[in-house]
Amino acid sequence: MAGGGVFGAVVSIVLARYGMTITIADPRGLGENASGVAAGMLAPAFECLLDPCTPNLALLREARNLWPDLAAYLGLTIDTAGAMAVAEPCVTNGWMAAAEVRGIDMRRLSEASARAMSPWLGSAASAIWTPEDWRIDPKDALWAIRRRARELGINWVNSSVEAFVPGQALLIDGSRLDCDALVIATGNSLSLVKTAPELATIVPIKGHILRFPGLMLDGPVVRKAGVYICPTSRGAVVGSTMEPGRDDLIVDPAAVESIRMAAGAATHDFLSAAFEARTGVRSAMPDGLPLVGPSRTKDVWLLVGARRNGWLLAPLVARVIADGLADAPRSTWAELFDPDRAMTPV
Repeated sequence: MAGGGVFGAVVSIVLARYGMTITIADPRGLGENASGVAAGMLAPAFECLLDPCTPNLALLREARNLWPDLAAYLGLTIDTAGAMAVAEPCVTNGWMAAAEVRGIDMRRLSEASARAMSPWLGSAASAIWTPEDWRIDPKDALWAIRRRARELGINWVNSSVEAFVPGQALLIDGSRLDCDALVIATGNSLSLVKTAPELATIVPIKGHILRFPGLMLDGPVVRKAGVYICPTSRGAVVGSTMEPGRDDLIVDPAAVESIRMAAGAATHDFLSAAFEARTGVRSAMPDGLPLVGPSRTKDVWLLVGARRNGWLLAPLVARVIADGLADAPRSTWAELFDPDRAMTPV
């Protein structure tokens, strides 16, 4: 496995449970990638409503519904408090109409009900809520994944894969790993594009996220214009920007201020509380769907392009890869994710 983010790590656990011997090659520590700079959203409803590039609702629901079994195996708790959005009435009316057309369970909240859920909100005159969106804590999940990986005998090599030849992965430090197949889960990196030419179509997307360790809020995730706010046991998490075409990890003060001010419109506490800002770089395909499945290069498999739904999609793409390596019949999702579409001229 080239890459140890949430895609690579979760797939490794699933494959190991199938009895396969797995080595993850990643020079970074667990969480030192886009998976660690995330809010852990399992949010089919608002992702479909608010992001025009997000895949279809049935896909995201299917992925979310696989999470309870995975969370139980990892010993994780899923936050099922749902998600709220607060905006001007004309905006929430539009979201309600779109939700009804798509069959999303979306409910209007009175201001009293919204404040009962999230008493810290400065204004909640026009609020809607869905029970369909959940959340997990990425930090807890990453440690739980690493713990299970050790128990399953998954090996972690602090290096990166430079190339692949039949039967061997060549590492950047000059060493070699014997392997029957290589799964590439390297996010936005194009270092293996000669090995898997489909990677050339991947686009990086930089994002900022802010963590307020001293700001303890109650209630569900709250979405407002340009921002989401996640109350957590470690303090509020606020994000995030989407900056297509950027792959640097430099914290941009203007982007940070934009997020902070948007959060401050929900409650002034964000304008005075201490915070830390981090950046991560996601990868995406132009159609918003990941590349999951066999490359045109023999014995090479792709697992990249989650866009902003890496945590949500992880158990579903793990099933697709496991089925593919076991030569099981291809599912609807395997057809949808087929990497060969990256090689087809538009």
